[in-house]
Amino acid sequence: MLRPLCVLVSSLYVVSFCSIAAAQTDLELDPAHHKLEFENNCVRVVRASFGPHEKSAALFDTKDAVIVELTGSEGFKLTFPEGNSITLPTNYAGQVSWARAGRIQPENTSDTRVEYIAIEPKGNACN
Repeated sequence: MLRPLCVLVSSLYVVSFCSIAAAQTDLELDPAHHKLEFENNCVRVVRASFGPHEKSAALFDTKDAVIVELTGSEGFKLTFPEGNSITLPTNYAGQVSWARAGRIQPENTSDTRVEYIAIEPKGNACN
């Protein structure tokens, strides 16, 4: 009787821990660099701003998003949970691109400020 109860309690703990971890977004883990600009049942719009050589406070979960470069960027780096990283190609102000969902830690390795808007479509029907 005690063993099934322990398994149940352990399972609930793991599920609740995973739920908390999955809910950690850019706004929650790195409010110094991310600001909610707009949100409704169709879309979430976040402004990101990184000064020269600034790095996000932690890894966070991203959604699929349209990225609109406000300043352009050179030397913007993304680090992944396993420790691998990539440096993104140079972008120019006004450039629009698609970013896939994932767990990342962004870093501005350049000497200039980087700002962009992330537009995250939601799966809800918008009427």
